[in-house]
Amino acid sequence: MCRFILVLLFCCFGMLTSQAQVFTLSGGEKDIPVRFFKWEGETWLATNHHLFSFKKKDWQLRWTSSDSIVTAVAVEGRIWVGEHKHLIALDFKRNGDPVIFKQKSDVMALAHGNGANSLLVGTSDNVFLYKDTLLEKTLLSKIWVNDLCVCGDYTWIGTSIGLSAIAPDGTIQQYAEEGVKGFEIPDNIVEHILCLAKRKVLTITMPVALAFFDLNQATLPSHPDHFDYLGERDNNVLDASDATGGSAVFATTLGGVLLVRLPGGPHDHDHAPKMNAVRIRPELKFPG
Repeated sequence: MCRFILVLLFCCFGMLTSQAQVFTLSGGEKDIPVRFFKWEGETWLATNHHLFSFKKKDWQLRWTSSDSIVTAVAVEGRIWVGEHKHLIALDFKRNGDPVIFKQKSDVMALAHGNGANSLLVGTSDNVFLYKDTLLEKTLLSKIWVNDLCVCGDYTWIGTSIGLSAIAPDGTIQQYAEEGVKGFEIPDNIVEHILCLAKRKVLTITMPVALAFFDLNQATLPSHPDHFDYLGERDNNVLDASDATGGSAVFATTLGGVLLVRLPGGPHDHDHAPKMNAVRIRPELKFPG
């Protein structure tokens, strides 16, 4: 049996507390949690081999992969699962057979696209846009995708050679460490992207820092409004998730999970305020 710990966060009168609960998964010894997401009012968990949904105060096994699950996402009436060389559409409402799309390159990231029933698929070679279960077009080619999402009106793609922002009309703006025309970020390697939709703030994690883009303006910013280390320079951020109150939770190798109250508004980089980071259960260590 696989066991994992879910840390619940509570914020009351400005004080942050946490409560941990241990769950045992019925999928097997080698289950490793890959992605949490919401669908049809339920919380779902994708591990590297199974899909679970949280029912009756426990995790119920819903689907088993014949390969290895890399990521998963809910898009309207379907759950999409990315395996190494397959993209799978699951329709639990109709109990239909899985629809399998073979991929020439490894699936790296999935995200809800900018529109109904639209899916973004990032692979080790391309970025595709699916509508319903049909491949509509290729957005980028010959690029290794680490993560992607839609934030504001733009599709954001994190790669190992920088950050790309694709406008609704298809034009592409590239950000890199040595940026063209001033469109710069602190590091070319963008590992994770998180959109705080209510605040329209894009968060990207890189080996050297976290960076924040304020998208509450008419044009794309030419550089992050704020960037900083998360605890220490060598801290490795493994994943990120949106939280309540315009905050985000980061899983890191520095000793567990950190809740970061993100800085708001544009700042002069020489006088930018420090992020308000709170350590949560530092005894929980993440591999990395």
